[in-house]
Amino acid sequence: IRKPTLLLVLAVWCICGHMAHAQQPVPQTMTRIHYVTKFFLYEEQKTANEDEAILDIGSKVSHFYSRNSVAREQIKDSVLAAGGSYSDVMNALGRSVYPQTRMKYQVWKNLPSPGMLTFTDELLKKFRYTESLETPQWTLAGKDSIIADYPCQQAETFYRGRHWTVWFTPDIPVSEGPWKLHGLPGLILQAEDSEHWFSFACIEIENAPYNELAVPDKKYVDCTRKEYEDLVKLFWEAPDAFTQKVAGFKGQGFGADGRPLTNPERKALLLEK
Repeated sequence: IRKPTLLLVLAVWCICGHMAHAQQPVPQTMTRIHYVTKFFLYEEQKTANEDEAILDIGSKVSHFYSRNSVAREQIKDSVLAAGGSYSDVMNALGRSVYPQTRMKYQVWKNLPSPGMLTFTDELLKKFRYTESLETPQWTLAGKDSIIADYPCQQAETFYRGRHWTVWFTPDIPVSEGPWKLHGLPGLILQAEDSEHWFSFACIEIENAPYNELAVPDKKYVDCTRKEYEDLVKLFWEAPDAFTQKVAGFKGQGFGADGRPLTNPERKALLLEK
């Protein structure tokens, strides 16, 4: 959207955000940022995964998620709610325009309360943890660029074990960004870690309808961040042991010749080391 329109939207956001806080328990979506995200799941992976990620910014809460993953989940829920079978679900997903994705995690900032963060992911089961919303310590790099038609400034930080270089625009004075990144005097439009394992690049900014932000309402296995990270590492290092730990049985695949398949040991890559 054009800058004058966006500034007007920001003004309306402040007014409507105050009204929503007084009238409704869930903040309303105002601005929606679309990113192309590229990521590797394990060190031995040759080609990056790619997905479209969305950052919804409400008056108090923000929500970062995979467009395709959430859309497919909504399709599944709709079919099952209408009395459909899992076969019906698979047929509906096969007809949808949303491809399968390996990006299952979602991040809510300032949820369940201000200064807190809620993280969810799906590894056979849905896992969830909450933690304090830690603000990265940024250093301005003194460089300028134009990204998505917005003038941007460069900033750097060492956050959760990785060195990040980002571009943010003061023209959109919202201290937000993809994943857990935030804390700058403007919206982060682009970010990449120094090892090039993870990147986010803005491709669109839109004025979304004032819909309620998605709030976790599924059945989750609550855990700590470390417990979750240990599970991800186990998933790639020893898939059989992971299945045994999470599902209670040892999975075993067989090749066309009837011989048991051997899963290679892989070193997981996490956004946080």
